[in-house]
Amino acid sequence: MTIAKFRKYFVNMLSIFSIPFLRLSPNTITILSLPASVMYLYFMLQHQYVLAIGFLALSALLDAIDGVVARARNLVSKKGAFLDSTIDRVNDFLYLLGLYPLLVTGIDYVLLLLALVFTYLISYVRARAESLGLRVEGVGFFERAERVLALMLILIMFSVLGDHLIIVLGLAVYVLCALVTTLHRIIWVLMKLRD
Repeated sequence: MTIAKFRKYFVNMLSIFSIPFLRLSPNTITILSLPASVMYLYFMLQHQYVLAIGFLALSALLDAIDGVVARARNLVSKKGAFLDSTIDRVNDFLYLLGLYPLLVTGIDYVLLLLALVFTYLISYVRARAESLGLRVEGVGFFERAERVLALMLILIMFSVLGDHLIIVLGLAVYVLCALVTTLHRIIWVLMKLRD
């Protein structure tokens, strides 16, 4: 079960977090998630994991509340949806790139590359299917919110335990979940497109 299925339960909480941002345009909030991601990457490169996790959480929060603010202010637009989706892909790249300084062996790099490929495939399948008129949100259990939470959990466990094995196992689980979600979405879309 994905976080999207619990979205209605989180709307009130996100509404509270969005109050300080209501004066900003939703597109500004979306854009602000990008420097937060850059700061996350910077602190990962400096091996300052607590600060890195904080900026990762801030970036994810900004990504979550931009839509809440857009709906609250009646500013939902195709331009905003496009900008949000595009910046999400940049942020996805930065989130995964942040793990780079923690990699040691060849398998680590392969896992990181696979994580990136399947992260993008999950999003691509959704975008392509939606361009064909299908609604794919909620298909597959490893959507964007789950992926960000998984990365945060990997980083928190690594920062507490300091064991490289956490990164390898965490990335392996991430890749497996992303692969399963990609395949789930592809099969679901093919079954819906009966022409």
